[in-house]
Amino acid sequence: MTLRCYFPGPNSTDCDFEYGTCGWRQSYSDDFDWSRNSGNTSSFNTGPSRDHTTGYGYYMYIETSYPRSPGQDARLTSPAQYRYGPQCLTFWYHMYGNTINSLNVYQSASITPSSYDLIFSLYGDRGNTWYEAQINIDNYTQPFYITIEGVHGRSYTGDIAIDDIVLSQGSCQQEVTDLFTTADANNDPTTPPYNGSSNFDCDFEYGTCGWQQSYYDDFDWSRNSGSTGSWFTGPSGDHTTGYGYYMYIDTFPHYDGQNARLTSPAQYRYGPQCLTFWYHMHGRTINSLNVYKSASTTPSSNDTLFSLIGASGNAWHEAQIPFDNYTQPFYITMEGVCGSSTRGDIAIDDIRLYQGSCQQE
Repeated sequence: MTLRCYFPGPNSTDCDFEYGTCGWRQSYSDDFDWSRNSGNTSSFNTGPSRDHTTGYGYYMYIETSYPRSPGQDARLTSPAQYRYGPQCLTFWYHMYGNTINSLNVYQSASITPSSYDLIFSLYGDRGNTWYEAQINIDNYTQPFYITIEGVHGRSYTGDIAIDDIVLSQGSCQQEVTDLFTTADANNDPTTPPYNGSSNFDCDFEYGTCGWQQSYYDDFDWSRNSGSTGSWFTGPSGDHTTGYGYYMYIDTFPHYDGQNARLTSPAQYRYGPQCLTFWYHMHGRTINSLNVYKSASTTPSSNDTLFSLIGASGNAWHEAQIPFDNYTQPFYITMEGVCGSSTRGDIAIDDIRLYQGSCQQE
């Protein structure tokens, strides 16, 4: 690995955090600060064990232990950038822990939050390794700032880290539609890779691929292999291989009408789309499975794409959902609704999102 030592000028964004923050500043419009650290973070089962640059240097991270609360954010803002034309922003991120929330990157004409434009957003656990992000930026009008925001999850296992930020003139050499293609070879090679063709697709073999449990529901989806814990409901195996993993709602000890929601990472795709997934709805008191598209993670803005009520037999079935998106980034939310007894387990598996119309509506 080549060691890069950054001695930035006043307008540079480049930083490996070895000797400080290189002019990046803590925001005054957030809830807490990013921390500079070397080695492990202070919490178990979350955060990196070393920096990305050398393995024994420094990085920045958000510490999600007490007294932090879910949804609180920390923002780190670059010096003003007097650059025009195409730009390529690259950095390395580490998002490991059961309650990872989100990492967001904004471009703005000032350091006030009202003027932020979202240019990157990533949700959920990515495994215990460093990954590279490449973001194309165009700027033709005025100086700008870059702000990196980490959002607190539901517990202390939500530490998010960043390292080796570089802003280059010109478009990115490789425009990353799969945000997980480049892993740090110095990390543990036994860590399972991200399983999917994009930051959406998931067969749940190694986790939830960035799909996030919602804060706006009554209980959580569960990841499972084999039969569910209730008789006469749910699948006996996953759809992918028959012995792998899937997600399902366990209707015990929940009540009729209670719901569980699972939300995708933000999708920056435009034009016709085809969402496919496999579902299993077997049991005498199956309620409903709903799919929503939204411009945010809040339920108030949901548009219903799909809704199915009642049992469909003890088998996996495929759903294909065509939709169009021409205006803004979007999220997909899968909602399972609890029936009137324990025989209402609903399962999903093998979620895919394709560019273009569905082959068979």
